[in-house]
Parts: sequence; C-alpha cells; structure tokens
Amino acid sequence: ETDVSAQGNVLIQQGDTLNVFADSASYNSLTRQAKLFEDVVLLNKNQKLFTDSLLYDMNTKIATYVSGATFTNDTTQLTSEKGYYYTAFDVAYFKNDVLVVNPEFSLKADTLRFNTKTRVVHFLGPTLISTKDNGKIYCEGGFYDIRNKKAEFYQNAQYVKDTQEAMADVIVYDGATGIYTLEGNANFKDENRNATADVIKYDEKNDQTILTGNARYQDEQQDVAADEIFYDAKNKTYKTSGRSEVKDGSQTIMADKLDFDDLTGLGIAEGNVVWRDTVQNFVLYADAADYDKESNYVKTKGGRPLFVSIVEDDSLFMKADTLISKMKEPDTLTM
Repeated sequence: ETDVSAQGNVLIQQGDTLNVFADSASYNSLTRQAKLFEDVVLLNKNQKLFTDSLLYDMNTKIATYVSGATFTNDTTQLTSEKGYYYTAFDVAYFKNDVLVVNPEFSLKADTLRFNTKTRVVHFLGPTLISTKDNGKIYCEGGFYDIRNKKAEFYQNAQYVKDTQEAMADVIVYDGATGIYTLEGNANFKDENRNATADVIKYDEKNDQTILTGNARYQDEQQDVAADEIFYDAKNKTYKTSGRSEVKDGSQTIMADKLDFDDLTGLGIAEGNVVWRDTVQNFVLYADAADYDKESNYVKTKGGRPLFVSIVEDDSLFMKADTLISKMKEPDTLTM
C-alpha cells in the first residue's frame, strides 16, 4: 500500500475527458482513491463540480462529496450538501438542501437524480418547482426533461399560480405548448371557478380547459355536469358532449349536447332535451332547443316537443311542431 500526498496546484487526469484540480490531495494506490481538498474543481465533458472536499474513486469513477458543492451543466446549476457523481454513466445524485437554477425554472428538493447527458432531472422526494411565469409545482416523485421542456409530477402532485390551483394523481406539463394535463382525480380551481374530472387538460396560453370523464364545472352562476366539457375562459363559452346537465338558478337543462356563450347569453341544446324550471313550474321536452338566458326565451326544434305546466297540483300538457316560450309575469306560451 502506498500513500501519496501532494500540495499546491494538484491535477488528476483520467481518460480524455476527466480532470480534477485541487490545492492539496492524498492518494491510496491500493484502493485507488484520491482525497482532494480546497478549491476542488472536477471537469468532465461539459460538466463542472466545485467543492472544498472531494473523494474520487479511480476504479468506479465515482466522485463523492459530503460538505456541499455546486454542479453546473450548460445553463443549469445545482447545489446540495451531499452528492454522488457517476462520471462514467453521466449520472449524479444530489441530497439534502438541493437547489436547481435554470432560465426556465428554479427547484428545491430533498433528493434528485440528474442525467447530465440527457439533461433529465428525476425527483426522488419532496420537490418544489417555481417556473419563470410565477407558477409553482409540488410533488414527491416525477421527472423534468430540461432540454424538451416536458415533465411529469406525481405523488401528491399540486400546481399553484396566482388564483389558480390544481391537483391530480399525475400532472403532465409541456412547456413548449403551455399545456398542463391532470390525470386521475383531477381538480382545478380559479377564483370562483371549480372543475373536476377524470382528466383535465388546461391550455395556459389560451385559457382553455377540457374536462373528460365524470366532468363537472361550477362557477357563481351555473353548475355543469357532462361526459366531457370544453370551457373557453377568454370568450366565456362552453360546450359539452355526452349526457349533460346544467343548473342555473331555478332552471335545469339536460341534453346530449350543449353549446353556450356566456357573453351573449345564447345557447343550443341538442338530443333528448329536458328543460325544467322550479319557479315557473314547468317541464319542456324536445329533440333540440335554442335559448336566450337573459330574456328566458326558448324555441324548440325537431320532433313533437311537449310542454308540461303544473298549476295548483294539476298539469297542463301541450304538444306542437314548434314551441316558443318566453317566461314573464304572467307566463305566456305561443305556438
């Protein structure tokens, strides 16, 4: 066994790409382990590791530090208290007080795995990501592909931005398109809006939301349930597919498909339409109907619509090719 000590401008080279600099070092020829101290810099391809104390194993090509270090890879910088850098496999593990800074995001974590070649970060414990547009994502597992700006977050995955909150079994993010997909027990909130579904896809750039499977959307005025709901927050319009139900005050509309514009108050209901008003005490059955929310105007289309009005525990039935209803005081019905 031979121990070698070196002082001042120490350089260790292994292969064509790895160089380690330090102020002092000791080397055990039997174990082939080098201990480096003070102003240690490890260079491997495009990666740089800065620390004051480093153990480097020449056999396994693993660099280990336990007293803090900074690791850089292109525009990404990582710092942590402990780390293990597998130089032969381009993989590094970072533990304890991990901080990642990148032009696209910053990240705090307990434990990370980073592939320096593919530039994919894997989250191995509680992790908080802050994006450049003020969004925050929390998870306890997942990955972030820095190069392709794509990520998956799971295990208690949550997203917050301004008044927006979201959670799901898995949150998938595509940074190129600005689309978040919430998969499994998905919930999205924004001020007075609340949406739940099996899957929710949110287009951040266009402020559009698609809810699929057991979809439900609620705001201050209405409660919408359907197999699928498409909501455009900028234009205040929504569309549904599958058996749908909309509750708005005393009125409930059920249909196979609904299309509504909140700005104009105009809507179209299609397929087995049932329109119920608990204040006006009527039920309207039709194949399809056009309606104006502001004026309470309804015009049926197709088939033979049926109007049922309940007055003093008695029912009035009315059929026609077309029914047009405009509810006022007193009620009027024209055909």
